[in-house]
Amino acid sequence: MRVGSCIIVGLALLLASCTRPVRPPAAITPDELRTQIGAAPCMIAKLLVTVIPKDGDGEVVTLWLWVSNDGRVRLLGSKNGFDFLTALVAADGKYTALALRTKRITHGRIGGATDPILLRDLVSLVSEVREGPLPVGAVITQGENGVWQFRDAATGWAAEVVRDPEYGMPTVKRLLGPDGTEQRRIDYKRWTTFAALLRPERADLVVAGDKDSYSFRIKSLESVSEISDDRLQLRVPPDAVEVTHQEFERHLGE
Repeated sequence: MRVGSCIIVGLALLLASCTRPVRPPAAITPDELRTQIGAAPCMIAKLLVTVIPKDGDGEVVTLWLWVSNDGRVRLLGSKNGFDFLTALVAADGKYTALALRTKRITHGRIGGATDPILLRDLVSLVSEVREGPLPVGAVITQGENGVWQFRDAATGWAAEVVRDPEYGMPTVKRLLGPDGTEQRRIDYKRWTTFAALLRPERADLVVAGDKDSYSFRIKSLESVSEISDDRLQLRVPPDAVEVTHQEFERHLGE
């Protein structure tokens, strides 16, 4: 072996034997975690949503989401192999929803108390899939026991994110109403990479005052450059009937 090669090998072994202090993942900053998780301003996602009644068997719904760069959202829901719901949500939260089987239609703005169940938390759901637990632009402070706190733009509620003390990844998000009571709780499980985006493969949601609970599983997630305008169109049948939110939700079960 040449002398030069010996020197190079020796240096490599010396450097390999040196241990540099590595900051534990738990000490990661919010901006570093955002970078690690990644964001998808424009995306296509497929989710499995399981509605879990307090008593009885769960029901599984497949949701397709198309989210444009300007914040528009197209949703398609299927159950037992049949499409039953489609909706288009504008960037300002106004939506049009169509029950495909019965041709019933309803309008509203996301965040209303009577929103149909699969639209009620849609903005928060899209934010979770698009950006992860820490929304882009949120100003995050650290509270007691390392809990991250910020104002959730989707709901206006205070948000708290609890992280695993060893690995530093979020395990729980709580959304708190003005009086401090918990309105939503999201439990993150099995962080997985989807096309370079790090997301929990499963998230369990508990809604205050709702006897049911919900589980969301990401089946596929893709960041794209744009969504075609054709995909972001909702074509309403000429014989569709306008109904209230409550009646619309009843039709979703038909």
